[in-house]
Amino acid sequence: MRVAVLMLNLGGPANLGEVTPFLRNLFRDREIIRFPGGSLGQRFFAWWISRRKAAESARNYAAIGGGSPLLRWTRAQGDAMKRLVELETGLEIRPLPCMRYWYPFADEALREAVDGGAEHIVAFTQYPHDSMTTTGGSLREVRRVAARLGLRVPMTAITSWHDHPSYIAALADCVREGVGRVPFEFRPGARVVYSAHSLPMKFVDAGDPYPGQIRETAALVHAEAGLLQHYEIAWQSKAGPVRWLAPSSIERIRALPAEGVRDVVVVPISFVNDHIETLQELDIALAEEARRAGMRTFVRAPGLNLRAPFVRALADVLVAHLRAQGVLEPVPSR
Repeated sequence: MRVAVLMLNLGGPANLGEVTPFLRNLFRDREIIRFPGGSLGQRFFAWWISRRKAAESARNYAAIGGGSPLLRWTRAQGDAMKRLVELETGLEIRPLPCMRYWYPFADEALREAVDGGAEHIVAFTQYPHDSMTTTGGSLREVRRVAARLGLRVPMTAITSWHDHPSYIAALADCVREGVGRVPFEFRPGARVVYSAHSLPMKFVDAGDPYPGQIRETAALVHAEAGLLQHYEIAWQSKAGPVRWLAPSSIERIRALPAEGVRDVVVVPISFVNDHIETLQELDIALAEEARRAGMRTFVRAPGLNLRAPFVRALADVLVAHLRAQGVLEPVPSR
């Protein structure tokens, strides 16, 4: 059986020339940000803000090589997952990146799935933690496009896998490695800071499950890692004047030395690969804040990327879903 797997993610500019149109697409999304004046006002403000933010954003992308590696990582992760699943199930898997704000968009991914003879399509969110702003927006767009194309192939969705044991094990492996990079004599007093993408409070107040799932993942990962170091959760990537989840990762890094903590391990908890929010926000900007604050040790735990435990997690999540949907036979009970 042929199964197409749409790997849903945000997307990102491949080069500096794509930064402004990428930002424009992001700010045009009225389901996330609503500017006054209806759709016409939305387009105007998206044009204006993207032009204002383009220079700073381009500098950040230039600092990590001139573009986002997110699509490259997504393709590589999909190919690695495919090899495992095909070997273990006999299915024919076709992973297809499906991005929300930059190429390849949902229409391209769905057309490739149909043209490739897919008999079942899985929309597999690459955001382990469910939110109406990420997984929700991507799925709504995929379903809109599917309806417009008159899609007849059965399509199911994986919307959250924040507590899947294989994912927890993969993250715990990253945390242990990060803590192991702290000099031995400072290791017992080091603080582990799980840094997740922040969320405007209007979504939290509306009942978005994201912050609760982040907290659950952090607790599970820290227990799985078997660490005695204290941990906390902080939030990064805030943008705009509205209220966001607090405290921010920058605020905590600035405050920790005054609290007697001078050694820190930062763990990117809501990201499945390294891109602008880890390579620039954490490795460059947050590391500089740590230096200014007087941190003795600043370690950023490795990203999941193509680490074998994470590829295993992607495969396990997909196979479990296919069994639940009847695409694969259930595991016989003993």
